[in-house]
Amino acid sequence: MALIKTRSRGINLADTFAFSGTVSGAGGGKIGQVIEADVTTATTITSTSWVDVNLEVTITPSATSSKVLIIGAINNMKINSSAGGLGRLRLQWDQIGGSFTTIQGYEGILGHNDNDVNNPTPVYLHSPSSTGATKYKIQVAQLNGFSSGSFRFNNTANDGNSIRSSLLAMEILA
Repeated sequence: MALIKTRSRGINLADTFAFSGTVSGAGGGKIGQVIEADVTTATTITSTSWVDVNLEVTITPSATSSKVLIIGAINNMKINSSAGGLGRLRLQWDQIGGSFTTIQGYEGILGHNDNDVNNPTPVYLHSPSSTGATKYKIQVAQLNGFSSGSFRFNNTANDGNSIRSSLLAMEILA
């Protein structure tokens, strides 16, 4: 059925239409692909050096004009010391075969006792300008001046069940 616009009011988008040829003027911003990774194991951090927490995704954009929206859901970064402490988290990216570059960082007070929890949510819209495989990952570290003890990334819940943190990469088509 051919679509013929007869009124200037528009068309009812709730109707079903069959298109042939090319649809133009639809604009960009469509989701090309979604890649998700998660981790359910806890990692104890006792150093000011950056530590991989096995939370990474690899996406291969379909066009150099595509953007990649990265969303992290980081759960239960918890202090394991009654003395309190500070922690760091960073989002990094790498064109496979290159070296990792930090694109977003987070620093914050993780707590002043064993019950305080922090749940940072890194969100970043990246323009890799490439159709090569691109990796994104999360790393964590203690801040200098941590008084004692350690903190845990993805600490288990109070009921002993595993906590899930995730990292999502969505290709946004131009």
